[in-house]
Amino acid sequence: PSAQSRLLTTENESANLFFVDRGVGRIYVIDKRTGVLAKTLTFESDIVISDVAIAPTNVLYLLTDDGKILKVE
Repeated sequence: PSAQSRLLTTENESANLFFVDRGVGRIYVIDKRTGVLAKTLTFESDIVISDVAIAPTNVLYLLTDDGKILKVE
């Protein structure tokens, strides 16, 4: 993890944790019950993520440096 990393959880009974590493452009989906990496999502190297948020429905919203909002389901 780096200073650009962020761990996201939801208030509901979501089965996953989301670890966002903006430095390498990856989102790791981790199973809460087993601790196993369930999925790795990558985004293009020219996209610079300035912030990230998660909705109660496990939808991620990524804010880019150029002001765009990306939705990741």
